[in-house]
Amino acid sequence: MSIRREEFDHLAALAHLKFDEEEIPAFMAEFDELKGFVDMIGEENTDEGKAGEYLPLFSLREDEVRPPRERAQILSNTGTSGEFFEVRQVVR
Repeated sequence: MSIRREEFDHLAALAHLKFDEEEIPAFMAEFDELKGFVDMIGEENTDEGKAGEYLPLFSLREDEVRPPRERAQILSNTGTSGEFFEVRQVVR
């Protein structure tokens, strides 16, 4: 199904895109191709996962309870002025 001019104009307005009249046919063809890919994805049944298709990007470790660190130990590696951290000026 080809994209209609009204749909193209609506999508272009949403994306804040402006086209010359001579550019529109070529971009409509590209939008139509993209719409075809989206429609193809929409046809896929995603209700149930399929075995073997999920590959976790990382594995979570078990939680380990540790005693809290002492404030003095944490602040020993920082520049401090009393209760505050000293930070170099970034913006001039």
